[in-house]
Amino acid sequence: NSTHSPLFQEWKEFILEWRNMDNYHVAMYLAHEEWADETKGVALVTKFARVLREEGFPVQYHTDDLACLWHKNILQSAIQMRKKHEDEGRYVPDYTEQQKNFLAAELR
Repeated sequence: NSTHSPLFQEWKEFILEWRNMDNYHVAMYLAHEEWADETKGVALVTKFARVLREEGFPVQYHTDDLACLWHKNILQSAIQMRKKHEDEGRYVPDYTEQQKNFLAAELR
């Protein structure tokens, strides 16, 4: 069973180690699908900029400029990637659905 392979177990241990780090603070999760969503993207980048500021990182853009920044840099890139996927075919992950479900269950 490929879910019992040494590489799969190593991957699982890495995720568990990362998740259990005491000195690692997760302020926000960024869903890839929301970056390129025309209704959620601007709100996501605005929230991300706020979180970065609150955590002490310099943000060079004003909140009013974030929609333009998102559109020019994130949405346009996502559109190009979608076109590339349509032209070349979709990405197929190296893991199986069974492996994904197994790991998700192990991490609960």
